[in-house]
Amino acid sequence: MGLGWQKDATGNVDLMKTILDGPTSHGFDYFYGITASLDIPPYVYIENNKVTATAIDSIAASPGPAFWREGPIGNDFKHAEVLPHLTQKAVDYIGEQQKGKKPFFSILHFLRLIHPFSLQLTISEKLELLLMVILC
Repeated sequence: MGLGWQKDATGNVDLMKTILDGPTSHGFDYFYGITASLDIPPYVYIENNKVTATAIDSIAASPGPAFWREGPIGNDFKHAEVLPHLTQKAVDYIGEQQKGKKPFFSILHFLRLIHPFSLQLTISEKLELLLMVILC
């Protein structure tokens, strides 16, 4: 799974432990995101070097059109909410950074997140999401 996940006593990845080799170990001051695309587990949000979930469960595979594989999922992760959630986190981050005088760089990358279930929005919701991304 990459990222320097720590293992428990049985050798299985422990998603609740600190990530040893995440983005903040490679020069990023701050990171908030997911591990891969929306069809690849584990389905968790990561903030800096920690999973944000307070508990990990498992989710069965979905045959489609909202396709994802079976795997671990955080209690704060819902596939259909990932795009708006990440967009709002980016908007919040930019708003906080604008209060300071230090230059910053922010990137919000949706390319690998587009799946049919992430597009089940009304037209006005899609336009609002697009506008939020453009404003970032």
